[in-house]
Amino acid sequence: MDLLRSERTFERGFRLLMGQYKERLYWHIRRLVLVHEDADDVLQNTFIKIYRGILQFEGKSRLYTWLYRIATNEAITYLQSKARHAAAPGRRYWRTTSRSSPACVPTGSPSSSRRTPSRRSMPTSTASCSPR
Repeated sequence: MDLLRSERTFERGFRLLMGQYKERLYWHIRRLVLVHEDADDVLQNTFIKIYRGILQFEGKSRLYTWLYRIATNEAITYLQSKARHAAAPGRRYWRTTSRSSPACVPTGSPSSSRRTPSRRSMPTSTASCSPR
């Protein structure tokens, strides 16, 4: 923690802090967000917040407790954002390119996705359809 107090040694101190807590924070975040890539993104955001705020750490709690709380808040923010995007309008529907072709292509633009697709444009089985 002393290395973080001096401008000359701040970078070295922060690298040491990252090395010491990166794995523990990663697994904490991963339990919350479940997907590796998402956990990596949240961990990066967590360390950005820590970097910007480490000098405001008052020492009223253990350092790991403070880091853990930042990681938890970042994971919650990520999950809320992900839920908002999943519920937002603009999801695309998929239709087959022809009656004989199982390939699927998106229909319409994001603005037209609010319309309900006709029964004819909906695939009968989505098992063979995957978004490109």
